[in-house]
Amino acid sequence: MNGEQYVIFHSTIQSLLRQYIYPMPHHDLINKVKVFCYLQQLYWDYLDYHIPKFTFLPKWSEEDFICFILRYTGILQPYFKHEPSIEYKEWSAYVETIPVYGSVIVDSSRKWCLLLKVKFDNSVYRYGFPKGKINVGETPIDCAIRETKEEIGLDISSSVYKDYYVEDTIHGKFTRLYIVEGVSKKTKFKSMYKGECDGYEWMPIRKIKMGIKWRGICNQIIQKINKK
Repeated sequence: MNGEQYVIFHSTIQSLLRQYIYPMPHHDLINKVKVFCYLQQLYWDYLDYHIPKFTFLPKWSEEDFICFILRYTGILQPYFKHEPSIEYKEWSAYVETIPVYGSVIVDSSRKWCLLLKVKFDNSVYRYGFPKGKINVGETPIDCAIRETKEEIGLDISSSVYKDYYVEDTIHGKFTRLYIVEGVSKKTKFKSMYKGECDGYEWMPIRKIKMGIKWRGICNQIIQKINKK
């Protein structure tokens, strides 16, 4: 980066820190889980809103970006005793234990469900349901509502039922998906964050294209819908 670009880079980082980190009170700063949640959000905003505007900004991985922030930000340093890369790896290991909640979006005919598409190896798509990790102090159903809103832009708060769900342990992580029926196939879906997915596809419930570890949940979905 030249001098002018560095000034913009520095200003961008400061703006993000003022938005997410500097306002945090002491009781939040001593909570590493909460700090890393804010750092992740800071990173996503950097990717979604700042890099498209200033294409010369470094296109770091999440780990490289967060490690840079931990080294760069004096306010955080007293709360992290280890090298940032070690702190990040410990956080990543912890994240793998956090339960996941989301939704299964089903159309009015109850024959189709919506899947997110994520491009893999440039030509192959991986499919998944809208879902994500639960936040500190959040209820499972509130997590599912938030993640669905963030990933497909649909508010399911008035159409989700706390006892109508499927669940399983996938890749060692507890996962629960609330079934939401009656969604029109004409609905326009849009993620709140760029890069969240590469599109959406309605797929016959009996032919869901998911990996073998998802077979249990897929079979549960079929059974629940047929039973209701």
